[in-house]
Amino acid sequence: MSILFVMSCSEEQHPLMIDDDKALSLLLDINIANIAKNKYPTTLKDSITADLKMQICEMHDINEVELDTMLWLLQKDFVRYNRLYKQLIDTLKRLENELGSGNDKPLVPYGEMIDSINANKKTL
Repeated sequence: MSILFVMSCSEEQHPLMIDDDKALSLLLDINIANIAKNKYPTTLKDSITADLKMQICEMHDINEVELDTMLWLLQKDFVRYNRLYKQLIDTLKRLENELGSGNDKPLVPYGEMIDSINANKKTL
C-alpha cells in the first residue's frame, strides 16, 4: 500500500519529477557511485552498494522506496530520460576534462555509451 502512495505522490509532486536539474543531479550521483563501487573487490560490492544508495538518498532527501520509484518513473518517460541521459554524458565528460586523468584511458568511458555498471570491467 505504501508503494502506491509513494508513486502517486511522487509522480505528481516530487521535485525530481518536475525539475530536470534535480533529476540530472540524482542520475549523476548514481553513476558516480556505480563507478566508485566497481573499484571495490566483489566481496564488498553488496555492502558498498547499500552504503552508497543510503548516502544518495540522504543527499537528495528521499528514502530508498522513493529512489527506486523515481528511477522507475524517469525511465518510464523515455523522451525525458533520454534527454537527461544525454545531459548526464555531457556532464560526466566535462567533469573528466576538468579533473583530468593521469593516463590516456578515459575515467568515464561514456564516449562509447557503455553503461555505468560495466564501465570498469576489464576485458580479457
